[in-house]
Amino acid sequence: MPTPRKSLEDHKLTGTNAAYVEPSSDVPAGRPRFPKNISAEARRVFKRLCALLAARKVLSEGDSELLRLYAVAFTRHERALEHPTA
Repeated sequence: MPTPRKSLEDHKLTGTNAAYVEPSSDVPAGRPRFPKNISAEARRVFKRLCALLAARKVLSEGDSELLRLYAVAFTRHERALEHPTA
């Protein structure tokens, strides 16, 4: 017979976290707006990252600038890899 679950009060008293409760966040969820000044390739990367973060339920409007920077850097890196160095 399995051990019964601890109540949330018991977890609070012992300083442990309940595995059956999803952690909450004070940051409101939301989808960032697409930046206007990025290329079509960077836009695809931006959308792909938004989908990945939304699936993990960690996407917020505040992620816009970081996602834009990553998308631009990623597309620049891809273009650089297309040109072999001697």
